[in-house]
Amino acid sequence: MNDFGLPIYKYKDDLIKKLSTNSVLIVESPTGSGKTTQIPRIIYEAGLAKLGKIGVTQPRRIATISIAEYIAKHIGVNLGEEVGYKIRFQEVISPKTKIKLMTDGVLLQELKKDTLLYEYDVIIIDEAHERSLNIDFILGLLKDILNKRNDFKVIISSATINTKIFSKYFNNAPILSIETITYPVQIIYNPPLLNTSKSMILKIKEIIAGIIKEKKEGDILIFLSGEKEIKETIKEIHALNLKKDLIILPLYGRMAKEAQEQIFMPTPKNKRKIIVSTNIAETSITIENIKIVIDSGKVKTNKFQMKTHTYSLQEVPISKSSATQRAGRAGRLSKGTCYRLYKRDEYQLRDEYQKEEIYRTDLSEVILRMADIGIKNFTKFDFISKPSIKSIQTASDILKSLDAINEKNELTEIGKYMIIFPLIPIHSRALVEAMMHYQQAIYPTTIGLSFLSTSGIFLLPQNEEIEARQAHLKYKNPLGDLIGFINIFEDYRKAINKEDFAKENYLDLQGLEEINNVQRQLENIVSSFDIPIVHKNEIDHEGYLKSIMRGMKDYICFKTSKNKYKTIKAQNVVIHPGSLINTDSVKYFVAGEIIETSKRYARAIGVLKKEWLNNIQFEENKKNSSKRKQTTTSFPQK
Repeated sequence: MNDFGLPIYKYKDDLIKKLSTNSVLIVESPTGSGKTTQIPRIIYEAGLAKLGKIGVTQPRRIATISIAEYIAKHIGVNLGEEVGYKIRFQEVISPKTKIKLMTDGVLLQELKKDTLLYEYDVIIIDEAHERSLNIDFILGLLKDILNKRNDFKVIISSATINTKIFSKYFNNAPILSIETITYPVQIIYNPPLLNTSKSMILKIKEIIAGIIKEKKEGDILIFLSGEKEIKETIKEIHALNLKKDLIILPLYGRMAKEAQEQIFMPTPKNKRKIIVSTNIAETSITIENIKIVIDSGKVKTNKFQMKTHTYSLQEVPISKSSATQRAGRAGRLSKGTCYRLYKRDEYQLRDEYQKEEIYRTDLSEVILRMADIGIKNFTKFDFISKPSIKSIQTASDILKSLDAINEKNELTEIGKYMIIFPLIPIHSRALVEAMMHYQQAIYPTTIGLSFLSTSGIFLLPQNEEIEARQAHLKYKNPLGDLIGFINIFEDYRKAINKEDFAKENYLDLQGLEEINNVQRQLENIVSSFDIPIVHKNEIDHEGYLKSIMRGMKDYICFKTSKNKYKTIKAQNVVIHPGSLINTDSVKYFVAGEIIETSKRYARAIGVLKKEWLNNIQFEENKKNSSKRKQTTTSFPQK
């Protein structure tokens, strides 16, 4: 379709008029209206940003780059000139840049240096309906800027999900609703007999067999909760031995780029695509030719456990709003059908909207940013959705245990160094520890943290799991995954053909490239303090692991029984089976993360020596009446 034929262009004049006469405009529309790629262009061509830039935020890096490329191509300029982008550790912009795409994390970094965003005339917050923690924090900061700058404009761009909350937050800002052509979708409630994964897969197979038998047209989109469920379902669909005209594809975040690109290729004639996806296909991307949706009604969410400082990955029912979005995927091109694998009365009992991230995540990064810009009363910050006082206190306690803020909620000297690095606090604290006490270990520490701050790179493609696991074992190390990461990194750097290296070792090339970029940038930041980075064949494992220990103090584990460990706050921790280590001999280790699924799993571990722990004391913040009391606990001596 020609850009000018997109639904957004019917509302072009209205958009320009409303933005000219209001400081804030809420734009709501379904996926496929053109709002993401065309609103920046409309504003640019209308001359509404004569002095400053048009900044556009995206929640994901891949989308940031692809949207910038699209806009540049369709305006007819080279990427990096009038249209550019900036993501963590990578920027393609120039003095000519007027439309700047960036991740929301990058905008937060820029707000630190330019608190009133004088570089920009207009900021567009895209995908605002996702309500990530970063988005919610940015909205609060933008609201403050609007009170101080009369020449500043903000557009909140959202799917048609609870947009009234944005309008109310910004003093009843106008809402521009972009309507797209949608077709009726027949909803069929068809739950499995039992509430089990196996029963659900059987039901999906039954529905697909029926669709093929009845010769219903169109591609099929199946929504499941996670990667494991997707792989199991695809395996079972293949086992049906249906006609060979089926192209069955997975879609989830941790996939090689080439595999993701297959999703968007046109379906060949006389073929049918079945895409088995997480909620990534709900609002973030547009897949053509979908006429049938099968909705499990489930999603996986990460929830921060304030008591143990760990995360639990929970499968929960989706909201009514998400159910509507999923069904809507079937009605973009013609009449469609949505099979819901749950009962109608279950749907009626569901929440209207999904719980916002601010209610289920660790707030320490946001609290650290607040301290950096001089906000001391954390509980008074004007969030669009208020987090609990307890979650703010927990985050504050974490930062104090990292020596990042003091009792007055001000940044300490250590905190001032931590905030410079675009890392979460426990990671930046580890790097600052290496800078202060283990400078010979800065190089491996930057590598380890680059791995920990990047999504998993270990690929397990369908039908190649055994070969993949065998390839990964090459990097098994008696000192743990954190040392294995160094070896992977060194081999990647040495590889002449990086693509072949990634394929042979079943590693995600895009992930490796990101790790490489992150590591270089961390080195550059450290070097800016005139601290030499030592590259030696012999890695200072002790300094490296001690630095990681200091940042991830809450993730130091010691053995309590066969294959069971505990931290200072969490019991019954086990080493994840994907870890490249022999667990029997490990008594002490630090984990890159601890996440609870069927068990409380420690991932990305580094083996520790008992003597390293003798001098470490762990602070537990407790409340005694209204008075805050501090106690210390040490690991037991064995």
